[in-house]
Amino acid sequence: MARKKRVAAGGKTVQYTTIKIRLYPTQAQAELFENTFGCCRYIWNQMLADEQRFYLETDRHFIPTPAKYKKEAPFLKEVDNQALIQEHNKLSQAFRVFFKNPGSFGYPKFKKKKSDKNSFTACNHEFESGPTIYTTRDGIRMTKAGIVKAKFSRRPQAWWKLRRRPRLA
Repeated sequence: MARKKRVAAGGKTVQYTTIKIRLYPTQAQAELFENTFGCCRYIWNQMLADEQRFYLETDRHFIPTPAKYKKEAPFLKEVDNQALIQEHNKLSQAFRVFFKNPGSFGYPKFKKKKSDKNSFTACNHEFESGPTIYTTRDGIRMTKAGIVKAKFSRRPQAWWKLRRRPRLA
């Protein structure tokens, strides 16, 4: 568990607390997560291949958004769109880091099904109707998956707000 303190505007100290959550998904939720892992790997590899092709043809860098691939791969519509957008953001960040300091991290690589760690990042958005991801008494509610049973390393307080994106692995 990590705790961070930061001074916000106005001199007020803000404290951030990290908690670990162990998920216990149902069979349908586990299948959705597996599909999301596969779709994130697919979208990363497609965007990287298209970026390489575009660079060879034009000598410029451009990474297409995940929306471009939904017509040719309708299975992408079944998973959380925010997870796919985060893959686009991660690939863009990988290229920014590579071009800023080419010797440190290397060129972004294709993801492999067998050897890569399966993970995706889910985003929390605040709407008038409430947040898209929030904790319940015995679980966490996620977009498309519904309420997933969970064990918390520490009980979240009712007034806590989810600030970071949860990463599922």
